[in-house]
Amino acid sequence: MKEDDRHILCRQIVETVGDAVIF
Repeated sequence: MKEDDRHILCRQIVETVGDAVIF
């Protein structure tokens, strides 16, 4: 697993959590 893939996953998780916090 490349660092880029892990970084993308982190970004997706942060965005999902952010949306959950907003709603």
